[in-house]
Amino acid sequence: MEDILKIYIEKIIKNTCSIQELLSIIDTMTGEEFEFFCLSLLNRLGFNDVCTTSGSGDRGVDLLAVKNSEKYAIQCKRYSSPLGNKAIQEVYSGRDIYHSDKALVITSSNFTPQAMGDAISLGVELWNRDTLQLKISKIIKEEKERIINQKPPTMPPKSSYQNSSQEKHKAKEKYKNDLDKRTHRYYRRFIDQCIKILEANGWHDISLISSGADYGVDILAEKCCKKYAVQCINYYGLVNKDDLIKLVEGSKYYKSDLMLAITEYEFSDGAKVIAKSNDIELIELKSWPR
Repeated sequence: MEDILKIYIEKIIKNTCSIQELLSIIDTMTGEEFEFFCLSLLNRLGFNDVCTTSGSGDRGVDLLAVKNSEKYAIQCKRYSSPLGNKAIQEVYSGRDIYHSDKALVITSSNFTPQAMGDAISLGVELWNRDTLQLKISKIIKEEKERIINQKPPTMPPKSSYQNSSQEKHKAKEKYKNDLDKRTHRYYRRFIDQCIKILEANGWHDISLISSGADYGVDILAEKCCKKYAVQCINYYGLVNKDDLIKLVEGSKYYKSDLMLAITEYEFSDGAKVIAKSNDIELIELKSWPR
């Protein structure tokens, strides 16, 4: 079967199509084609031993995979309308039948509130349309970085004594640009780490906010039918109250029900006072269980 994901990732990198066009292609897939698409997606996301089950006798599980030494039982549903709780119950039962550690449902659509509630109660992980878009974006980013790293380095031109000052200035500018790019990579890596923590602890419908730096909100997510505004603070040292004040303002802008702030280090006493008075949940990764 044709690897649609591979074909469209190459097109997106060449700017000949967009992720939205790929999602539109997914909407036209058969159930079997979507299952194969998910298999390819999981392989690219670092899952191992990804394989299909026995078709009509799959007992609610379409794929099996392993990641971080944990076995996943996965159901793939190409739907145009919100997916109900039947799929949640099927994969939950299938997890035990296939002796798996985790259960996951992937859909091209979204989930009904009842399905999301059951998933939380049963410990079933959910990937909806927004999650697919996020995962595809991650793969494209990594593929672009891989292509860039494969390019041979460009040797700098030999400079004479007369233009040595200009060459030194260019070298300083290049160092600054490289440092800025590295800082951006660290920030995106931290954002990815925050997303994994959210996914592992029951949040779903996770989406990045491109203007988060302006409004104090980096991620929007849902849990227990509540919309969360999430702030990811990726510097070491005490987080001051000003960061959380921005989160409070951004939460109002995005009309969120609850707020969550995640930092690599710890929050200052002033920040904790702001958090307590505004019901902001805090996560300090230095003391967070790994």
